[in-house]
Amino acid sequence: MCLDGSRTIPFEWVNDDYCDCRDGSDEPGTAACPNGSFHCANLGHLPLNIPSSRVNDQICDCCDGSDEYSGWVHCPNTCEEMGRKMREEMRLQEERQTNGYQIRQKMAIDGKKRKVEKQVSVNSLLFSKYPVEQIQARKEFDLNADGEISPEEVKVSNEARMKHSDVQSKIRRLEADLKEAEEYMKINFGPNDEFAPLYQQCFEIALSEYVYKLCLFEKATQRSKDTSMETALGSWGKWITIGEDGFYKMLYEHGAQCWNGPERSTTVDLVCGLENALVASSEPSRCQYAFTFATPAVCDLPTHKNHYEGEL
Repeated sequence: MCLDGSRTIPFEWVNDDYCDCRDGSDEPGTAACPNGSFHCANLGHLPLNIPSSRVNDQICDCCDGSDEYSGWVHCPNTCEEMGRKMREEMRLQEERQTNGYQIRQKMAIDGKKRKVEKQVSVNSLLFSKYPVEQIQARKEFDLNADGEISPEEVKVSNEARMKHSDVQSKIRRLEADLKEAEEYMKINFGPNDEFAPLYQQCFEIALSEYVYKLCLFEKATQRSKDTSMETALGSWGKWITIGEDGFYKMLYEHGAQCWNGPERSTTVDLVCGLENALVASSEPSRCQYAFTFATPAVCDLPTHKNHYEGEL
């Protein structure tokens, strides 16, 4: 029966170089039907269907050469070699994913440890800040109100001013450290905190006349190779993909304003890699940048083993 259900034909009419079905489904092995498709068996590699119009067009489309059976052109059978290369690529990919996943597990352990340490730091800073504020609120010295300023009172007064200045500086440092620690605790570092070890780590890639830099969970920048001045391409904004879709895309937003254009922004696609590295950068649209960052933090265990072999 024709695949479109239009008619039933005898089996011997299949691949007889005459188009009997309107959809061309009776001639998968010939070019008889202009709207049909030709099936390349490609033993040793992946099978392929091509439009019948590409059969005997003197261009080798099938790796087994079966699409050029007219003999007008010689197509060597390259299926075994192509299949061998693809199987090796898939083996290396699965090996990379497996090894990367093991590193990811270690990163998660390290990430959880860092989160605990940062929470302890927050508690410690809060504990340290209270007595310092109490000192600031306390009156530091008291003159004896005798109408005269003795050298001792001058000394006490100067010491009190210095102490007050020191206290003010310490409070500012504590508040800055506390703010940084609290901001850190708000960041989603993945389901198992595997991204925490990457916090504020910076990576660069030099392309053409520019050097692009990504500081994870902080900022993205660009600078000319001829200068040290950086242009802000965005500050850490959010995860674009999250939850069931995984943690595979970041957004860095509110970068430097383009001339007569929008604020610069950068999306970062995360791919599995055995080492952390910024591997690509582009500007697909004006002032909108796209980075690719390789990291073990997104490596999953292979779930398609022997899938390719099953196609052979």
